[in-house]
Amino acid sequence: MELFFISLEKNPFELKLKTHKVQSKVVYKAWSSRISGDLRVIWDFNQDKIGVINLLDIGGHSGKNKVY
Repeated sequence: MELFFISLEKNPFELKLKTHKVQSKVVYKAWSSRISGDLRVIWDFNQDKIGVINLLDIGGHSGKNKVY
């Protein structure tokens, strides 16, 4: 999982992360990136600090633990 966060930090739109815009349960508009298999992280850009992202939620893409 550490490699995922390094990739997210360097380039949140790297193709292997499969980042896309979603409507999450936490905020209206956010981004989702694939950690592995069905596991996703929901995040958004920090409005106050350039180059900082806020992690909002981690969970499944489907099933009872889905995050969006």
